Amino acid sequence: MEEQDKLSTVMECAASYLFIGDDSLPISQGACELLLDAEKLTVLPASEEPLLIPYRDIIQLSRVGYKIDVKLVSKENLTISNLGLKFEDFFRNFSNLNNDVILKDLLMNETIHKSGIVADLSYRDEANSEKSLGQGELRIYETGAVIISGEGNFIRIPYNDLARIHVDNYKLILDTDYGDSYVFSKIGKELDVCFKMLNDLIKALSVKTQLSMQELLPVFDSSVIRKIAKLMKDGRSARHMDIDAISSGIWAELEKKVDQFGVKEEYDYLASLGQSERICIGMKRGLMGDITGEYIWFLVPIFSIDSAQPGNAIAMEATSVEGSGKATYFFKIADPEEYKTFKNQEELKSAVDKALKKINRDLIIVNFRREPIYLTDQQLESTTYVAYRRAVSKVPALQDLRHLFIGRVIHNSPEQWKEAVMQLLKSNVNVV
Repeated sequence: MEEQDKLSTVMECAASYLFIGDDSLPISQGACELLLDAEKLTVLPASEEPLLIPYRDIIQLSRVGYKIDVKLVSKENLTISNLGLKFEDFFRNFSNLNNDVILKDLLMNETIHKSGIVADLSYRDEANSEKSLGQGELRIYETGAVIISGEGNFIRIPYNDLARIHVDNYKLILDTDYGDSYVFSKIGKELDVCFKMLNDLIKALSVKTQLSMQELLPVFDSSVIRKIAKLMKDGRSARHMDIDAISSGIWAELEKKVDQFGVKEEYDYLASLGQSERICIGMKRGLMGDITGEYIWFLVPIFSIDSAQPGNAIAMEATSVEGSGKATYFFKIADPEEYKTFKNQEELKSAVDKALKKINRDLIIVNFRREPIYLTDQQLESTTYVAYRRAVSKVPALQDLRHLFIGRVIHNSPEQWKEAVMQLLKSNVNVV
């Protein structure tokens, strides 16, 4: 049994360490041997007690010059130095193993098809301005690609974000529906393999979405199904006005589905407060790969050019076929001061569309994980939520959602829920 519990060592090297307690006083220091395995870092000092540091105890891992700084949930701190020529290899392995645990625990607990693809990374924004992200790793998962930078940060790109994947001048380029691109160069012999694998996975998701839409909308022909599947690919929510542009009968069928999931009363009330043409509905099977069942969610923008009216909010409801997730989440359209500056309805609608797009994208990036969005900073400091604190520090989409988050309203009773929703919407624009 003991032999089965042992994990293979990924890397071993000599170094120096300094371990500081939560009172900022040194606990131990000196020469040591470092061992990395799939779950932990082990520090073996020459004369002190060994330190076993599970990756799940690490809040932040960073490099400062040729030293590695490790902040722990216990508020202790480990500094590693004197790694010599092994510094880069050790930091890369340490960072990758730490990220593996975050990815597995929090956001992407799904099948990984390929990893260890090293490339030079760059990002092109909508204006075609390119920024280098340095050398990093590309990992290919079932429903999204993950970029891990040399600094240990990562970016998830859901396949439903991608408009096109192409190869240009020996570079693999991922163009998104939002006008930006991710460029991988110096990818070597993996170029053709990655190109084919990504395209195959995206095609498989497209087929899955079309099959789901055929079941949902059996009266519509294949050309309509293809269009609506592209608009709502792999769980993305789509606006009422965009769905009506394909066929006016589809929206009514989606609303029937909302009723089947047991959230029709909530939907109707929020829709009565919101702007109908910009309400979004999305559906997904297998929220994280094939792990979960059928899932429906909607976004309702509630706003007015009269900034004193309850609003400046986008309501989000999401539930599975089992009826879980009984709470409504609210995100702001704009910061309160900016919201008051909109001069006309068109200007405000443009801001709403931008916010809808951002919230839509961010929620899919974090696989609809809601707990790390609504937990307070104080709660995140608790050891109970250390995994979420790690994710917030690593995932820009979570940081954005936390910034936009206003509050949530639990479904205790219909009357209580409606009263609490209105109270939240009023307080959000400082209505007395």
